[in-house]
Amino acid sequence: MPTTPRACCAASAAPTTCAPSLREIEELDEEERDAADKQRGWRGLKQPWVRPALVVGCGIAAFTRLSGIEMIIYYAPTILTDNGFSKSDALLVSVALGVTYLIMMIVGLSIVDKVGRRRLTLIMVPGAALSLGVLGALFVTGHSGRDSVPFIVACLIAFMFFNAGGLRRWAG
Repeated sequence: MPTTPRACCAASAAPTTCAPSLREIEELDEEERDAADKQRGWRGLKQPWVRPALVVGCGIAAFTRLSGIEMIIYYAPTILTDNGFSKSDALLVSVALGVTYLIMMIVGLSIVDKVGRRRLTLIMVPGAALSLGVLGALFVTGHSGRDSVPFIVACLIAFMFFNAGGLRRWAG
C-alpha cells in the first residue's frame, strides 16, 4: 500500500517524518491556485485554446441577433401588409410563423441529444441563411407582389423552421 501523508502522520509520532510530504502537497496546491488565477476572468479569454470556442460562440450569437428573428416575429404583419397582403392574411401568416417556431423548438429540443448540437447547428444555419437570402432577393428584385406570396410565405416559414430547429436555443 502506498504511503500517504495521512498514513505517514498516523504511523509516526514525529511530525518531521511527514513534513516533506505535506510540504509537497502544499506546493502543488499553491501551483494549482496560481495557474487557476492566470486563467480566470479576462485573462482567461486570451488563452490560445479558448479563442476558437470564443470566436464560434460570438459568431453564432451575432448571426442569431443579426438574422432578424425578433424583427420577423414582431413586425411580420406590418411587413406583409406593406407588400400586398391583406391584414387577415398577414395575421394568418404570422400565426403560421409562430406555430412553426414552437413546433421546431420542441423538435429541436427532442433531437439535440441524439443528433448533437454541432451537427444540428451545421445543418440549420445554412438553411436559415439561404431562406433569408432568397427572401431578400425576392424583395430586392421587386417580386413582392401578390404573385410572389407563396414564395414569401415559404421563405418566412423556412427561416423560422431552420432558426428555431437548431440555432436559436444555443445562442440566445
